[in-house]
Amino acid sequence: MSATTDALDALIADYVLMVNSAGEGFTVPRDPSAPRVAMAADALVSDFLYRLDREHGIDAYSRTDAVRSWLDTRLTISTAGRLRVPVALRAHQVVDDDTGAPRLLIDLGDPEVGFFIDVRAGGWTLFDPRVPGADERYPVDERPVFTRPSTDFRALPIPRRGEVRGEGRDWLRGALNLSERDWRLVWGWMLTAYFSQWDRQGLLFVAPTKVGKTLRAGMVLRFIQPSDPHADGIGADFPESQREWGSLIAGNAVLAFDDVERISDKAHGNLKRIVTGVAFKTQTLYKTSGLTVTRGKRPLVLTASGTPSGLRDDLRNRLWLVEPTAPPVGDRLRSTFEHMAPAIFADLLDDLADALALYLPAEGELARQISETGVGVRPLEVTALFRALDRAQGLDPSAGFEQAARDALQDSLMEAASGDRFAYTVRVFLSGHPDGGVLSSQDLLAGLAETARELFPDSHPEREDWFPKDATRMGTFFTKKADSLNEAGVYLAKRMPDRNTRGWAWEPIPEDLRVYAPTAPAPVRLPVRTSDSDLSGPAFPDEPKG
Repeated sequence: MSATTDALDALIADYVLMVNSAGEGFTVPRDPSAPRVAMAADALVSDFLYRLDREHGIDAYSRTDAVRSWLDTRLTISTAGRLRVPVALRAHQVVDDDTGAPRLLIDLGDPEVGFFIDVRAGGWTLFDPRVPGADERYPVDERPVFTRPSTDFRALPIPRRGEVRGEGRDWLRGALNLSERDWRLVWGWMLTAYFSQWDRQGLLFVAPTKVGKTLRAGMVLRFIQPSDPHADGIGADFPESQREWGSLIAGNAVLAFDDVERISDKAHGNLKRIVTGVAFKTQTLYKTSGLTVTRGKRPLVLTASGTPSGLRDDLRNRLWLVEPTAPPVGDRLRSTFEHMAPAIFADLLDDLADALALYLPAEGELARQISETGVGVRPLEVTALFRALDRAQGLDPSAGFEQAARDALQDSLMEAASGDRFAYTVRVFLSGHPDGGVLSSQDLLAGLAETARELFPDSHPEREDWFPKDATRMGTFFTKKADSLNEAGVYLAKRMPDRNTRGWAWEPIPEDLRVYAPTAPAPVRLPVRTSDSDLSGPAFPDEPKG
């Protein structure tokens, strides 16, 4: 055995070798006072070369590849057959063995000390490994392992309660200067952002320029994904490739994009995959075989001067729309915010612990509701947490966090049903036949086109991107707008008026949701075609085949 190998054996003894959930080997410092941060073998090469030179008098700089190979081999051999250890970016979500409720272990990100926060039902604890007896409460082998993908990974404030509970939360509420509902959406989003296993809602700040939407987003991100304070933690354009999206997910606990004007079909699909946790698979860099797989759900934060074009219903219903109407309030706002950040964070953790204490009963109620009605609740866990928070704070259910989230979604979808040209055309046309009916696909498309020309006389629907070019694409448009149309009382289903004709049927539209545009045809009551369908109702007579 060479002197270099002996020296490397001595250096590697300072680290614990482990395997993550994906079967990849990594190391963490053995020093109990150091952050439990996962490092790949490559991350140790430079440090080992330096220590070989300084501590052992061995100049191995010209043998960098050999040192790297030794580390890779040692890691592979030492971790073979070991239990896999979960590694988390910013926060672990686990189940509390004592209560069965969700529990969070949040990495504060301090580069020198392994601070983390343990949030359980009813309370939270700041873990400081320097305190005597820390190993008794959290043995080294049981402490959570985190990942910090880049040097830009910044620390969260160390929580510290103010003189009065709620002092920090109330200050932030005043500084953000939002409506009551928007405040509940923002504070609620901050509470749910740490739950990596949940489907979490995103935030979309929509406001004109100079109203402070980017500043507000940066203040919110301070407690989970702080970045360069001059950039407020907000990202730039959407990535183009799968690899870029995968890298973005791997390095960020939240994905944030500023001043979004348009969401392309490709970006829309990737944003949905991020929210739902679908993996990104790309070819391994610099290799002819193998895949790099990046997975993990991430919450979104977007800012825009107006509702971005291309925002479809299936992404819209995963975003809470926040609309500031005036700038944030406060003298020396940035410096005061940093001063108040520890108290804000402590209040956030207090509210989270209170909600977790009542979470399981709320979740059980929603599960029974779904079982009895057959109607799903989305997002289930977030709704349960908000119901628990309303009860913990003694809020009226009709004016609390749960209702704010429900109202925000309904209003957003109704806005889409009225503001989107195609959805509005569908509503106006079907309101002209409000008792329900069935039409062939070609007749329905022709009727929609005629209505569109009357509503928008300066446009040519058949040539516009917002209008389907043919009957097949019309079905795709209906699918994309289904959520907002449903919210507006429009329910469409494929139906065959006769054995040779494909078509669509619609249910009666509630009177208070009908839309009668001045230029649209007046409502018409049509004779009933059939009575053997749950969607049966008045229909156009003499529909042509084909």
